[in-house]
Amino acid sequence: MRVAVAGCCHGELDKIYETLALAERRGAGPIDLLLCCGDFQAVRNEADLRCMAVPPKYRHMQTFYRYYSGEKKAPVLTVFIGGNHEASNHLQELPYGGWVAPNIYYLGLAGVVKYRGVRIGGISGIFKSHDYRKGHFECPPYNSATIRSIYHVRNVEVYKLKQAKDEGETAKATKFLALDKCLPHRDFLQVIEIDHDPGAPDYLEYDIEWLTILRATNNLINVTARLWNMPENNGLHTRSGQKRDMLRELQLSLLVMLMLSCGFLFQLTLKSSCLFSCLPPDKSQQGLEALLGKGRSIVFLETSERMEPSPLVSCAVESAARVYPEQPVVFFMKGLSSSTPLPPNSTYPAFSLLSAIDNVFLVPLDMKSLFEDTPLSSWYTQVNASAESHWLHVSSDAARLAVIWKFGGVYLDTDVISIRPVPAGNFLAAQASRYSSNGAFGFGARHAFLWRCMENFVEHYDSGVWGRQGPDLMTRMLRVWCRLEDFRRELGDLRCVDVSFLHPRRFYPIPFPEWRRYYEVWAPEEPSFNGSYALHLWNYMNREGKGVVRGSNTLAERLYRQHCPRTYRHLVRGPERGVTGELGPGNK
Repeated sequence: MRVAVAGCCHGELDKIYETLALAERRGAGPIDLLLCCGDFQAVRNEADLRCMAVPPKYRHMQTFYRYYSGEKKAPVLTVFIGGNHEASNHLQELPYGGWVAPNIYYLGLAGVVKYRGVRIGGISGIFKSHDYRKGHFECPPYNSATIRSIYHVRNVEVYKLKQAKDEGETAKATKFLALDKCLPHRDFLQVIEIDHDPGAPDYLEYDIEWLTILRATNNLINVTARLWNMPENNGLHTRSGQKRDMLRELQLSLLVMLMLSCGFLFQLTLKSSCLFSCLPPDKSQQGLEALLGKGRSIVFLETSERMEPSPLVSCAVESAARVYPEQPVVFFMKGLSSSTPLPPNSTYPAFSLLSAIDNVFLVPLDMKSLFEDTPLSSWYTQVNASAESHWLHVSSDAARLAVIWKFGGVYLDTDVISIRPVPAGNFLAAQASRYSSNGAFGFGARHAFLWRCMENFVEHYDSGVWGRQGPDLMTRMLRVWCRLEDFRRELGDLRCVDVSFLHPRRFYPIPFPEWRRYYEVWAPEEPSFNGSYALHLWNYMNREGKGVVRGSNTLAERLYRQHCPRTYRHLVRGPERGVTGELGPGNK
């Protein structure tokens, strides 16, 4: 039997299977089995990426998701163990092992199976002495400690594997094979010949003795963080007679169970191959609705095809995630689709940075689907986007109305740096006295004010006038909704029916004619913005391309250091190469 053995895969299944095909063409025949020995990286989606305890530069989707979704099928039966570059949430679902995709099997925390009469055993994870004697206490939601300890080997798994010893068994030699990770010009794969039973089935089988061991050690399972010692002298294998009795009993009880489970696993394999590709169209938004359904999300939009956020956009999203740590921060990106591979870290560092933040979700922006069941649907199907002079901004104005009306939450422009939570429920942000912005607002789902805004958007559509469908729309609808008055005192918000009209200093303490002040060095008595919830940096006015430069001591640099430290640390450069903020539809 020809068996291929691979080192750390790191999700590079396409490359490994391509190498196997090459080995088959150059070798003595087809390869029967692939064994992957750690760091398999079975990442299914962006949520799994966030459950990998690795630096952001290693968080890549790679190609496993194509096999999980059914887009591809492993050409060779693949058996693997996990390492420390794994999606902790995914593999914890299969502590005893199981199929992660058609023709790809995970051995679990520790496991033994048979293939063509050959026994295959393995243990997943890495060794850390301080966790070795603990139980498997980790559970979602993970924190920075448990997302790592979850893949630390425990003594109970080692103890289970040590029970496979038989009385009078002849000692055999142990051979070690050292392999590299899957990289060009590295020795990451080797094909070996292994003796097998020609009459044994050519599919994976449960190992009956291993199932017996699992049953006999069930009382040793510990799901707490307390330290736990295994029985002395390895306990079970000294009681060989008891183990033989248990084995016979288990063989009888499993006869029917295995037949049923094989049928179940077959159905599960079929279902897993259709998980995405066979999903009915009317169910495709369930994940998004679950994410946004509670009406507590902070929403950002990118209506261009741009995939790499500018440093200012990254700062806006990161600062919101820090201010609202218990709420999802959802960044809709038109350039991202369910079939678009996630961009590599080396090319899109800001994308990778934001993906690594626990409560940030980067999701595709499908405008046609978003506008369904709203007054904007007929407008969107009829408008000629290529003929619109301000299409990116107009489409952004429409999308923000629809998403907040449908799901509720807070919308923020991508040049708004959050500094503290907004306490108001339904609110609009005043840009000036009696004039509303549409760069920051929040409402509960299905609020009548936003519905009327969408109706007015369509009835009085004129894209030739910049802002007519944006802040002008909000202002004229607010005047219909209630009687606007001047703000009578410093930081005195106004209340109109069930909508709060927030004082300009809440979001716009620096008015747009003075936008350059953000990029100037301030005196020591610079303001603390104590009365502000967020700061709008007026990036639409920034035609000069001013940006944040490390060491410049400008107000903007201080804001970056304080409110988006990851962005500042990884994306802001020194004076030799300043990073500018690109103009975008969410930067008004």
